[in-house]
Amino acid sequence: MSYAKKSVLVLEDQAIMALDIEDILLEIGFLKISIITSCADAESWLTMQLPDLAIIDVHLRDGVCEYAARMLVDNGVPFIVHSAFDTQSVHEDSVFSKGTWVSKPRLPDLLGHVVRQTLFAA
Repeated sequence: MSYAKKSVLVLEDQAIMALDIEDILLEIGFLKISIITSCADAESWLTMQLPDLAIIDVHLRDGVCEYAARMLVDNGVPFIVHSAFDTQSVHEDSVFSKGTWVSKPRLPDLLGHVVRQTLFAA
C-alpha cells in the first residue's frame, strides 16, 4: 500500500515525541503530516479538512482533546491514541475508547506497525 497520498494528523504537544512520530511516518512513506499541539487548533483544523488517519495524545497543552477525537469518530476517521494515560483510566464509553491504544513509552517499531494495521483495517 502506498501511503504517499494519505494524510495523517498528529496531535502531540511534546516536541521530541512529535518529531519521533513524524520520523516514523516519513519512514513508512507518508508525505502529508500535520502536527498540531493544542485542542483548539485541532478542532479548527478539523472543521476545514479531514485526515486519512490521526495519532492523538489525550492531553494537549490546553486540555483533553475529547472534542477533536469526537470529530474524528463522527467523520469516520480512524485514530490511534498515543498516550501515557493508562487505558484503564479511560471509561469504556469515552470517545478515546474508539481508537487503537499505543501507550507511551512504546517499543520502537510498535507505532509503525499499528499505523499500517489501522489503515489496512479502515
